[in-house]
Amino acid sequence: MEDFLGNLLDRIEDTGRTFSERAYGIVASEITPLLNVLFLAYVAYYGLQLFMGTSRVSVAEVIGRVARMVVILLMVREWSNFDTLFYGWLNNTPEDVGRAILTATGTGITEPTNGLSMIWKTANEAAAAFAEQSGYFAILPSMIGFLIMLCVAVFIAVALAILLLAKVMMWVLIGTAPIFIACMLFEQTRRLGVSWFQQVLLYA
Repeated sequence: MEDFLGNLLDRIEDTGRTFSERAYGIVASEITPLLNVLFLAYVAYYGLQLFMGTSRVSVAEVIGRVARMVVILLMVREWSNFDTLFYGWLNNTPEDVGRAILTATGTGITEPTNGLSMIWKTANEAAAAFAEQSGYFAILPSMIGFLIMLCVAVFIAVALAILLLAKVMMWVLIGTAPIFIACMLFEQTRRLGVSWFQQVLLYA
């Protein structure tokens, strides 16, 4: 059976991915100059302290902090780096887990959205069977068939609405990712980055 709902969601997913990528690029281009200045100031500050022997942190700790800043800067500057290290994993892992669970159940359904498509197909067949039993003086089967279609349509609409709402929230959060990734640079703002990451996981 053709998974028409899955195909629809795939097209929506492509649109959302394009939006996230563009928004990410716009936000990143705005904050990257500031991050570059902060990075240079950070390196110069600790480098001068190490050179003068007045640093309160060890060389290893300074190197670790600089390496962390370099990784964060690389993720903020390029969508491809963020996509490889974060977005691809975040977007694909829930679907892969869903496929694994469906495969383990042995129901013959291998795609999460395929179940909704099968429910719709089964409802159509049931409604058609009731309609065939209708006549001029027997409209009850048709009414039952219509009621079945209505209930299934409402169920699928609610399920898709919840799924799309979560997707839209995740795309918006991904679009603002450079700001919150940059917050991971400093101890004082790191909790903002952690909170952002928790929200992304919630909607994923």
